[in-house]
Amino acid sequence: MKSSKLTIILLVIITIFIFTNVNTTSGLGYLNSNHYNQSCTIFTVSVGDKVLFCNNEDLRLLNTYLWFIPSQEYNSSSGPKQTYGAVYFGFDNNHHQADGYVQGGMNTQGLCFDGNGLPVIPMNLHPELEETHIYYHIHLEIPWICSNINETINYYQTHSFGTAIACQSHYADASGDAVVVSGNTEGERAYTSKGNSNFLISTNFNRAYPENGYGFCKRYLTALDMLGYIKSEGSVTVDACDDVLRAVSNSQTSYSYICDPVTHDIYVYYNRNFEKYIKLNLDKELAKVGFGATGAPTSLGTDIWNYGGISSKAIRIADLFAPSSPNPFLSFPILFGIIIGGISLVAVVIISTIFLASYLMRRRT
Repeated sequence: MKSSKLTIILLVIITIFIFTNVNTTSGLGYLNSNHYNQSCTIFTVSVGDKVLFCNNEDLRLLNTYLWFIPSQEYNSSSGPKQTYGAVYFGFDNNHHQADGYVQGGMNTQGLCFDGNGLPVIPMNLHPELEETHIYYHIHLEIPWICSNINETINYYQTHSFGTAIACQSHYADASGDAVVVSGNTEGERAYTSKGNSNFLISTNFNRAYPENGYGFCKRYLTALDMLGYIKSEGSVTVDACDDVLRAVSNSQTSYSYICDPVTHDIYVYYNRNFEKYIKLNLDKELAKVGFGATGAPTSLGTDIWNYGGISSKAIRIADLFAPSSPNPFLSFPILFGIIIGGISLVAVVIISTIFLASYLMRRRT
């Protein structure tokens, strides 16, 4: 009798564990929110005049967006400034901590960027430096005002960012220069440059402080091996780069993109389907966003994103591939959770019923 009760208790505990670790009701479309900090493979490859900046976004949420923000005035940390136009990638309308924060993108000068999540490390406070604008995220502000790697590094060296950091930022420009900005063992900013190499890779270990990471990263080694074959200008192609993105993608990859900082072309991939991409051009898309007398866009996409008074044309990535169709992200993660949770619940009910029937029969005898 004791073993029967123990079995039932264990089954109930297992069921509760499954339901609390597989999110089936929020509609976020990912299995565990901890994946948020263990995401993205980013690389820059350049030979001669050819440059491509590439990223897998490894956070599976339902609603992913492109935001096209034309050049406009905004209130920076040092007063009003005119921004560069830019496209940003990110998430919204998911009821998730990532909503509204830009993940990556490119500006009209060809400066590209994205970030890798890392464990938090302490940073030294520098009150003597200019503070970043409290309302704007750094990945939003730098592409507004920086045109290349030198200006980006100068921004980091002249601004204060607080006392902790939980990511590293990968930047590339139209010249082929690239850098990964992270924290080092002394609590200062570190700059890992592409140098004379044809490529620079960043995943989920700190390029300047490898112990700050999520352990051994096979994605980094895979990208390192494949990019080693790109040695000529003619081999820097979208096909070659999406082969690498495919190889390092995983079940959490929601979208991928390749940016050409020279031509401003953008190649967008969705839901790990590397057989099809949508090609957009930053300059042409920005030209479609008209402004009225109030400064608000008059030609809008499916949504309007406002961040500190900055308006943009927003396009849901799913709609680029299948306009007005149901989001295919419902296909695996959420359904998987529902199926596993349902099977577990049914199993518990059946086994509990059997044990209860056995117990009642024993009582009668």
